Amino acid sequence: MNDRWNVKGADWSNENIQRELEKVEQRGTYLANKFLRDKIVLLAVVAGALLFCLLYLDSVIGLAVEFVILLAVLSYMRKTARQAKAPVYEMCDPYLEFAYIRAYARFPMPRGKSTMIRQILSLAQCMALAGEPQAAIAIQSNIEDPRQLKAGEKTIYFNTLLLSYGQYEWTDKRAQTVAELVRMRDRAGKREAMQLDVVIRLEELKRHQDMGDIDFVEDYFKRIPPVLPFQEVGMHYALGMMYMKAGDAEKARPHVEFVLDKGNKLYYKKNLEEYLRRSLRNDGGQDGQKEEGGQSGNGPDGAGQTGDCRPI
Repeated sequence: MNDRWNVKGADWSNENIQRELEKVEQRGTYLANKFLRDKIVLLAVVAGALLFCLLYLDSVIGLAVEFVILLAVLSYMRKTARQAKAPVYEMCDPYLEFAYIRAYARFPMPRGKSTMIRQILSLAQCMALAGEPQAAIAIQSNIEDPRQLKAGEKTIYFNTLLLSYGQYEWTDKRAQTVAELVRMRDRAGKREAMQLDVVIRLEELKRHQDMGDIDFVEDYFKRIPPVLPFQEVGMHYALGMMYMKAGDAEKARPHVEFVLDKGNKLYYKKNLEEYLRRSLRNDGGQDGQKEEGGQSGNGPDGAGQTGDCRPI
């Protein structure tokens, strides 16, 4: 980030992060330039259309045309919003999403506090999904009081925080965060309470994953199937890891293959690959007794964990 924004952790010194970002920096800059160019073109077209309505159309027809323009603008904004998150949500590449957001934030243009908050949350989300919980937590530390965030922003903030804590296996901090969420939900309005409840139920899902409760997890995903590709990868990771730990390689196989094929740069794939490497070493008698739990310097090592499938 530029100095004016001063987002701690956004240019994290972790060598792995920097190496991955260097690979996608050019592509991220291209996406940011394209997004800005499309935004400028949209504003110019809208301004021209509105001016034409004012100068050449009577009031009734003009209002009708302005309404059509408004609908077109809203549709375009929804489309560009999906495109902005496509690198991580659809392509499963949080590093590319991070590079794209960082490049866009460097453009010299006025920004409000809400824009900065959204970009901080998105950067932290990228690092959590990339398996870099230390960077995710550091970036989110720029949010002074998460309780003051809007309902949707709170959902992203606490999802990212719990995802990061889960990668470190910080069960106490996870429990404290869930307790805080329950208190916030009980005091919140209806809309915000529903969104916070989603985060709480996802943490319940994670707890059943940790317990090896395959029936509960399978039933959950049947009732609430994943919508986005990155969520689908998370679902298959969770089920594949649970089946492998239960010793059912046959049922684990399609889930494992899906994650290895579609996971790209998500931490689900990283963890699964590390778990498989460790299992192969153990099967070959090279490592002796199998390791359990723990955490590497850059994030989770995959042992003793199941995956989160958080729709963030």
